Amino acid sequence: MKTETNTSWLKMLDECLSSLNNRKLTAAIQSAQILAEQAEAAREYYIYASAQNIMGVSYVSAGNEMMAVDCYLKGLSCCMEHHIDALFPLFYINLGSRYQEANDHSTAIEYFLKAERALKHDACKVDSRYHGWCLVNSMNLLISSIHQKDIFLGERFLEHCEALLTDEDANSSASISMLIIKCHLYWYMNRRDFVLEHIGELIGHLNLISPNDLVQSIQELIFLLKDMEDYSHFQQTLDFFRQYAAEQNTLYYKLLLCEFEMDYCKSINDMDQYHAFCIRHAELYMVHKQALLKERTESFTQKVLLQRKESERRAAERQSKIDALTGLGNRFLLKEDIQSRMEDARAKRGKLCIAIIDIDHFKTHNDTYGHIHGDSCLKLTATALMSCVGEKGRVYRFGGDEFVILLDSSELNSVKAIAEAIKQYFQSSDSEDATDGIPGITLSQGYAISTVDSTTTKETLFSRADEALYSVKEGGRNNYCIYEE
Repeated sequence: MKTETNTSWLKMLDECLSSLNNRKLTAAIQSAQILAEQAEAAREYYIYASAQNIMGVSYVSAGNEMMAVDCYLKGLSCCMEHHIDALFPLFYINLGSRYQEANDHSTAIEYFLKAERALKHDACKVDSRYHGWCLVNSMNLLISSIHQKDIFLGERFLEHCEALLTDEDANSSASISMLIIKCHLYWYMNRRDFVLEHIGELIGHLNLISPNDLVQSIQELIFLLKDMEDYSHFQQTLDFFRQYAAEQNTLYYKLLLCEFEMDYCKSINDMDQYHAFCIRHAELYMVHKQALLKERTESFTQKVLLQRKESERRAAERQSKIDALTGLGNRFLLKEDIQSRMEDARAKRGKLCIAIIDIDHFKTHNDTYGHIHGDSCLKLTATALMSCVGEKGRVYRFGGDEFVILLDSSELNSVKAIAEAIKQYFQSSDSEDATDGIPGITLSQGYAISTVDSTTTKETLFSRADEALYSVKEGGRNNYCIYEE
């Protein structure tokens, strides 16, 4: 059933991508929005982040930069929160591209270098899109280095790009985009025979460029043609983009086309047509400005409402101080209790015992049995901990699959007895009843018994318990380690 579910999610992703690749941008945005909402509700965070990326790319292709950046930031935040390493490069590349189109090449390079580092992660290397990501990121670094007039760096990234190209990339969007960039660099380097030889090929293959790369590629090509004073190919490029803009029929593309027309007329010194397009551009810009103001007002209103709701949610959570799923104290209650315990121990020059406990291989367990059983696992673990600790301390859910215990006693044998009881809880003869039929629940436990003095902080206590927990994990999990100062 789980495999069928995953297949269903991936099929919906493919449908969104198909709409985007076929330049059906409105359909792509709508289907990606629906998919993102469904995936978030089902806690399918990889699908959610992927849908946000598709939506962002679609918004860029439709000319809505603000909405695109919102989507990218939501997706990136999801990746950070849920450790989705495989998708980090996507968002770094796309955010860098937005800065690149705004001519902020210094910031763009920062994002592309982040993407380069993220691409070294194993989770990226096994993705079927890995080769494409590496190529696109290297091309972006090449473009920004050219615009910063760094020819030496440009040559270096060009070599990297060409090393990544394969026979399968021939006549692909990436190969056409890269040929434009290469011609641009070679023109600066006075290798103009190569450019003159390939410029006709470029114009004839503009239709192969993907929607996400089209505007940038057209801009790069026009920039090159102006340098070359090649107004015949400039006109052919305009003819192609004029048809594409008519198909999209959005204000963004009408403005962009008008700017290209102005650029062309000025280049050939047709001032009458240039002034006519200036007037047209001013009219379109006024409409664009009104739409932008409306969009910003709506965006601000939404952000204020979201902030208000988030503040209310956090206030309610702090007020309740109880984790809704397990019934344990949450991190806000823990913060208060540990401060109080530390003050007592410090006054008595005594010790305090804190434990950090998490469920072994919880993610694998979640993926195998599903999120409903995952929640059951968390509740059963909470029950086990409360049962074993009893009146000898207090149990908290710190977040995710991580629990914290504050014990009343810091005496080693007493702590050891509780740790052993927790370890044995799921290994008893009636463990299947205890785990509601879910096999394989084991816990890793890290304890720290520390003297509390004027220099001790709660961070120090957590760090020692965390070290003990790490030691257990390194030793194979399903055990406990007690650090005693």
